[in-house]
Amino acid sequence: MEAQQKGELVLFVGAGASIGAPSNLPSFWRLAETIRDESELGPIIGSLEGQALDEVLDKVDQDYDVDVHLRAAKLLSPAASAPNELHRAIADLASSTCVRIVTTNYDRHLSSALGNSVSEYIAPALPVGNEFEGVVYLHGSLPLLGENSTPRKLIITARDFGSAYLTAAWAARFLERMFATYPVLFIGYSHDDVIMKYLARGLGPQAKRRYILTDKPESNDWNQLNITPIGYSPADGHRALYDAVGKWASRSRSGLLDRQRQIKDIVQSVRAQDLSAEQRSYLEATVTDEKAVEFFCDQAQGQDWLDWIAVRSEFRQLFDKKAASTAISWRLAAWFARTYVTAEASDSALAVCRAAGGHLGTELWEAVARQLSRLSRGQELPETMLSWIVLLIRDAPENEPYLQVLLSKSALPADSSAAVALFAYLTEPQLRVTPYLLGGSHFEVRFRGDDHWLRQAWDDLFKPFFPAVAFDLLAVVDQQLRRAQRDVALANGPNAGTELALVRGPIASIGEWDDHGSLALLVDFARDGIESVLDTESSRAESQLAAWADSDVPLLRRLALHGWRYRSDVGVTRKIEWLTTLPWMLEYSYEAEVGPLIAQACDAEVEAVEGFIAKLVAGADDGEYSARRAFRFLHALREHISLQPIADQAIAALLDRHQDLRRFAERASEPRARQPLAPTPEELQDLVRTDPVSALRAVQAQAEQEPQIRRFTWRESALQLTGIVRSEPALGLALLDAVGGVEEHLRSAVIGAVALAWSQCSVDGPTAERFVSALLRLELKGAVDDVALMLMPASNSDVPHTDWSLVDNCQQLAEKCWSVIEATSVEPESEDWMFTAVNDPAGRLATFWIRIFENQTETASAGDGLPPNLAAQFGTMLWAGDSRSAAVQVIFGRVIDTLHRLDPNWCAQHVLPLFSWNLPNRANRAWTGLLSGGTVTDRLLNAGMLDLILTTAGHYRDLQKRYWDSLFGLCAGIALRSDIDPGVWVSRFVRICDLDARVLWMNRISSELAAMPADEVEQQWNRWIKKFWSNRLVSVPRRMSVDEASAIAGWVVYLTDSASEGVELALQHPAGFSEPTLFAHRLSEEQIRRAPNDFARLVSHLLLNTTSSFYGYDLPELFEQFRDAGVTADLLTQLKERALHLGIVLG
Repeated sequence: MEAQQKGELVLFVGAGASIGAPSNLPSFWRLAETIRDESELGPIIGSLEGQALDEVLDKVDQDYDVDVHLRAAKLLSPAASAPNELHRAIADLASSTCVRIVTTNYDRHLSSALGNSVSEYIAPALPVGNEFEGVVYLHGSLPLLGENSTPRKLIITARDFGSAYLTAAWAARFLERMFATYPVLFIGYSHDDVIMKYLARGLGPQAKRRYILTDKPESNDWNQLNITPIGYSPADGHRALYDAVGKWASRSRSGLLDRQRQIKDIVQSVRAQDLSAEQRSYLEATVTDEKAVEFFCDQAQGQDWLDWIAVRSEFRQLFDKKAASTAISWRLAAWFARTYVTAEASDSALAVCRAAGGHLGTELWEAVARQLSRLSRGQELPETMLSWIVLLIRDAPENEPYLQVLLSKSALPADSSAAVALFAYLTEPQLRVTPYLLGGSHFEVRFRGDDHWLRQAWDDLFKPFFPAVAFDLLAVVDQQLRRAQRDVALANGPNAGTELALVRGPIASIGEWDDHGSLALLVDFARDGIESVLDTESSRAESQLAAWADSDVPLLRRLALHGWRYRSDVGVTRKIEWLTTLPWMLEYSYEAEVGPLIAQACDAEVEAVEGFIAKLVAGADDGEYSARRAFRFLHALREHISLQPIADQAIAALLDRHQDLRRFAERASEPRARQPLAPTPEELQDLVRTDPVSALRAVQAQAEQEPQIRRFTWRESALQLTGIVRSEPALGLALLDAVGGVEEHLRSAVIGAVALAWSQCSVDGPTAERFVSALLRLELKGAVDDVALMLMPASNSDVPHTDWSLVDNCQQLAEKCWSVIEATSVEPESEDWMFTAVNDPAGRLATFWIRIFENQTETASAGDGLPPNLAAQFGTMLWAGDSRSAAVQVIFGRVIDTLHRLDPNWCAQHVLPLFSWNLPNRANRAWTGLLSGGTVTDRLLNAGMLDLILTTAGHYRDLQKRYWDSLFGLCAGIALRSDIDPGVWVSRFVRICDLDARVLWMNRISSELAAMPADEVEQQWNRWIKKFWSNRLVSVPRRMSVDEASAIAGWVVYLTDSASEGVELALQHPAGFSEPTLFAHRLSEEQIRRAPNDFARLVSHLLLNTTSSFYGYDLPELFEQFRDAGVTADLLTQLKERALHLGIVLG
């Protein structure tokens, strides 16, 4: 039945179909018997029982001088013979979809029942077996009334069958291909028919499924022929066969509206357990029909229908994670979730799920997730439904979007268990490959969920219910941090695990590390949780802190240190005593938390401090840099006057054993050198104001750590100065004056931090000149990125900035920056050239020089063009032949319109060639620039850019995919907004582009039309669109595809006066809807009222050629608008019928 609905089924009709009245034709047995008897050969040939009938007829024909073909033709052509009820039923069944009939009968009653519109193929002139439509007379046929034909063409004797199936084998070849391509249903055959022994030769192992309607289903012959028997009673002249085929044909020919009514009648009037065999079969076929299954889903409710469908294979596939998604599975999944994943029916639904294996397949997973998300809006989920969350978590596909939505909608405290489970899943550490800045890559930890959503859920959902849920969450965070440590150590090597300790700055800081990755966020969660528990249940919290301190996970140890610093239930003495017990306190990972604990030591008992100091001095020999850290801690202790004597004594002992520490001791003894290990922003700002040298030393103290972590700290340490200088720009001069005496890496970082601050503030001209002069006196190699960023014109006018292009000595600074940019001769590569260019110092300098040119043209005389000095500078940058030019070419590509306006000749000579695909890499850079926000004018287009654009349309796959839309949007804009006649170039564009490109362009035309006033759309219709569309319909310049016709049909919704013309053109070529579509959304009620029947015809036409993957969410509303606008009843019925074929119910 499925194959018949799809138009794939072949009906293979035998002699039994022509026996009943008024056909009244003999079976092959009766035909042979009559020819034997009329030839007076009964005594000679004897009984036909057990004899091969084709061989008997061959003997009669060859040995006894009887023209068997002529006799057969006469016997099979009685004047009164006519198509019977079965012929008409077979014809109705076949013609309800696609007529594919093969018959071994010689009569033409099937052709008569079908009418003249169906193709006929009469042996031996057979079609290709794997692609045919019509009626195939496999063994020849008799003529219809008035036709002339020779009966010798009938395949009736053994000699005939041998030629058809063995020697010439044209019948065998046809059957082999047919059986391999199409499912087949035999009608009118018995197991001992002559044809069956010949068919056996064509039923190869690769054949599709084969069935037979038979009154002897128990015969073993069917199994040997690999044919599935479908039995019926032969009573009353095989009446059951006639009725079955007739009802099947009637049901197949009925429209979907009729099927919808029939299914509704069955489901609403009969209990599932009381279905008749016919009703059960009908519904079983319904749930396997992607067009009709929705009718069942609309009506079926209650436990009995759930029990009925639970054993059906199509439904059980919903619980198979490997099953492919289909339109049927999607609809059944949506029905099951909508109807049974509810507070009332959840237990029954879970029972069905468990019976089917307990897993959720892809379609069912999404349907259940959507249902829970819908039910949880503004209310807590019933307890009976929380089990589904466990299943969703276990079977979740990669990158699913629903679980974090469910988390955000959880209602605490009632849903706390489910919310914690979702939180645990979404925070599971996942290893992702991440490149290093200087080459190579490593594995980095990321959450399953989105950091932003998890932060929001933490703040809005969990924190208001602290401390009630804090311990459950701490258990999750503890597990995730331990797992992250383990996985990173395994993936990146055992030494890589220590890097995780540095993903987060001081744990006490809030808000400064929000964008530093998933692990930093986990640490924030742990900090919030432990602080909440320390405030309320300190004894339980201490157990957690002890477990963290005893772990081998540096981040957990840091959290333990922070917890002890934060807690207020114990005194400072006990804190120092606890710190003294830690064997790892001098490791570099913990300095940010150990320092604040030491700062509290002035209030501790002397004995505790002395014990701590003794531990420091003893531990100084444990590691390569332990002595340096012990010295810093001791120096922090001596800041407290009461602790100076014992601290100085310990420092002296330390210096005796570690002579290399004396340079630190000398620096520490200098005036203003005594500052905290990690000064606060306020303390650092005071130092910058009063003693810039000391401020730089404070920054250097943070940066001057172990070599293995230095690459993380130089710039971050210096960037603390950016905010300070941004608020007081003049402080930057003091810092630049002080950088001469600091370490080279820090010097570059400080210059960069100051330049970054100056790029974010507005100063007057004289001040700006002083800033530039200060930078000119310095070595800029390590800071050129930030200095170039400072010079780059601001793209956001809302942010305070200085126009450095107006500062006299800035050109000199730009030239100096260019000279120190590190350049390589190897042509660089980039996945996103625009991003690379605007973040590259060469690209930033290019934008600065273009602004200089713009400034000069504002005061120069018209036509002066590019001044010689700028021409030389531009040429140097464009054609340096190294990696710097690559970034410049991107920037110049983006502003080619500006350059062409300012100096057309220079632009045509130096910039337009960048866009030529003679050098693909260079062209890619230039086009990336233009397609990242660049524009073109008619003047530029006429100068050669239009030809370059058309060429690039053929190279669009060489561009990054993200720029395809921009390219074809540019082409659409030229067609609709340029004064250049599209008739000049659009045909060439269509010839150059492949199908995907043409569809992209047509979709962008739609977007452009949507933004245009109606009168302008009409103008474009008359200017070029109508002619272009008409040409495409007649294959100018190339044949139009269905995808193109579907895209171009969307243009009609923007037409007003010409809407009817557009509809007529759209109706001339197959076209359909696809997902996503804005067609219905953009078809306004006003347009519908203007031409209701025209637009209804268009929608009906599109539905006719649409695939089942179209869901048509906007169609019901559109249908109501059509009905209200007075669309004819016939058209409304047609719309409903065609929508039902897609599973969409209208009206």
